[in-house]
Amino acid sequence: MNNHSLTGGLDKLFKKLFAADRIKVPEVVRKSFRSRFSQARNAEWTQAGDHYETVFYLDGREQIAHFLPTGEISEYRMNIPVQDAPAVAVDLAMQTGELMNVIQIDRSGRILFELIARDKELNRYLILMDADGGLLNIEPF
Repeated sequence: MNNHSLTGGLDKLFKKLFAADRIKVPEVVRKSFRSRFSQARNAEWTQAGDHYETVFYLDGREQIAHFLPTGEISEYRMNIPVQDAPAVAVDLAMQTGELMNVIQIDRSGRILFELIARDKELNRYLILMDADGGLLNIEPF
């Protein structure tokens, strides 16, 4: 095999791989994203069904936004430092063990928290709670 056919084959492979990652995000969705998150950096888009998801960075924090095809945001997630977690989240996680990660979720105006905690045996748990500290779900992670 000569070098030309090898590099040509690799070139086709890379084009095919990266083309699979490209999706066509409707302009109304992109416009909605830009108006809400004008300072966002490194936005990467994916599509699941008719929803569009973008992972991006704002103020040094990873964030995720889900959009409907109309441009309406259906869910917004933001990683927050453990030390900035609401006291109710810390209290709930401490019942399991150590609080490791906190994500604040806004689902159409309803604020939730997704926590990752681990116990003394290093088993991890995914905890979903509401803003008032009500436990909605807990499962091994």
